[in-house]
Amino acid sequence: MASNRRGREWRRTVHPQAGANRSPTTSGSDHSPASPRSGGSRAAPARGYGGAVARAPPPVPAPRRPPPPPAVQDTNSFSTPLQQKLAAGVRLLVLMRGLPGSGKTTLAKQLAGRDGLVVSADDYFVNSRGQYVFNPAKLSEAHEWCRQQARAAMRRGRTPVVVDNTNTQAWEMQPYVKLAVELDYYVEYAEPTTPWRRDPRLLSKRSVHGVPERNIERMMLRFESSDRLTVVALYG
Repeated sequence: MASNRRGREWRRTVHPQAGANRSPTTSGSDHSPASPRSGGSRAAPARGYGGAVARAPPPVPAPRRPPPPPAVQDTNSFSTPLQQKLAAGVRLLVLMRGLPGSGKTTLAKQLAGRDGLVVSADDYFVNSRGQYVFNPAKLSEAHEWCRQQARAAMRRGRTPVVVDNTNTQAWEMQPYVKLAVELDYYVEYAEPTTPWRRDPRLLSKRSVHGVPERNIERMMLRFESSDRLTVVALYG
């Protein structure tokens, strides 16, 4: 009986110390690397219904949004001298050049801003209900009306005055250049730089007035380069 008591006493005093010396990888040990008390970096996987390991669902990718449409500044450009004159507020006449559907009118409105004025021969064919009714027999009248609109605005000192016509050839711009010299206005040219500005098929599709592709091709053939256009040359 005495020896049995001594054996039980030994197990009460020695066995806890022996358990502390067991390997930390032993299952059920409080010092396991997966135990939060051990300070380890990995936690034991959570188990769901039926004992299966519960895994986090994969992240749902964010929906891909289409890129925003390019701003006007990205699709059209104008020369540094023109920008400087616009910023300085000098008396300025801007002659737009470009084929139908090239973004010419969009650029013209941007250049005119709040204080300027856009004049166009196309406006002559807009009736009282706001409908565009083109009449080729009145094309000369339309351009004369446009020049008169520009003259009246320049006499009032409006700036910039932007002439939104195709102006494919020098003779079409000559009356405006002479008007600018007469009324002490600077003259600048501006052309859209849209990627489709030399594509007759796309230009025809984008044309507000539905200009046929064959007509745009003819206009493109007679389009004179702006590099040769100077005020002195146009003034004659």
